[in-house]
Amino acid sequence: MDIDNFLVEKMKAFVILSNVRFPIFSIKAPEAFQVGQALPFPQPSALIGALAYCIAIKNKVGSKDAIEKAKKIALAARAGGIPEKQFLIPSPIILWRFRILDRAMELPKKGKGLPMWSEIKNAIEANNYVTAKRIIEIRTKDALYREYVFTTNILAVWVLSTHDIEGKDLYAVQRFGDTESLCTITSCMDLEVEIKYKDLIVTIFPSPVNCNGIKASIFSGEAILLKMCDESRQIKWFYVPVKHYVVKLPRGGRVGVFQPTLIKLKYDRRVKVVEIPVDSLKRLVKKEDIFSNYDYIDVVICR
Repeated sequence: MDIDNFLVEKMKAFVILSNVRFPIFSIKAPEAFQVGQALPFPQPSALIGALAYCIAIKNKVGSKDAIEKAKKIALAARAGGIPEKQFLIPSPIILWRFRILDRAMELPKKGKGLPMWSEIKNAIEANNYVTAKRIIEIRTKDALYREYVFTTNILAVWVLSTHDIEGKDLYAVQRFGDTESLCTITSCMDLEVEIKYKDLIVTIFPSPVNCNGIKASIFSGEAILLKMCDESRQIKWFYVPVKHYVVKLPRGGRVGVFQPTLIKLKYDRRVKVVEIPVDSLKRLVKKEDIFSNYDYIDVVICR
């Protein structure tokens, strides 16, 4: 018997699969300014934040305790797409922000005069609504460019060491990352699987280039290298299973798109993984014509 698989024969993991509806989302790449590049998929740390939100609601605890709990029980948290079946289209958007709770509360820089909130309050009390409206819409407002990703849905997977959180709890998730990335969980599925050791993995989810000192290389398929924050909010390099190319539009112009792929990665030595049955993924997204040549999709665990 293989010694590694013998050692983990009794080790189980609890997997939550989710189909996430995303009209648009924006997860800023680490080390990029807020107007910089957005990631094609939510990074692991964003999924940990979503898990923590559900823990806070279910257990009625504060955000700090919930985040610590989420980091403790999550072995892996990844988001991916359905190969060759969808597109992810990045595009810049201008966001208008009304900064009532910060800028409107601040004193003028020279230290003289009232904060804008006091001016708004005084104008309202004097029934001078035009002035109040002008202050809010002009002086408290700013704008920034933010790159968004347009898509239909993504797949999210949480690999947990305990069964404290179930798929039904994930329906409470309202966003991944900032409030710029509102989402809806359309379906969830709970699985109990064995943790295994493999050196050749098949996946549609971002996977670490370096897993506890064990390095990976692409065996087949297309992927791009991106920095992402892992489950512990450490910036790491990941192989992200997408291909990027430019599409010509019918009426002229061009647009860059990402398309999810399926890749095989070869690690120098065996790493911990869980195998997600393809039949479960088919039932989750209600598509039978996906992953036709595979029985399992792997998720790499580096914790």
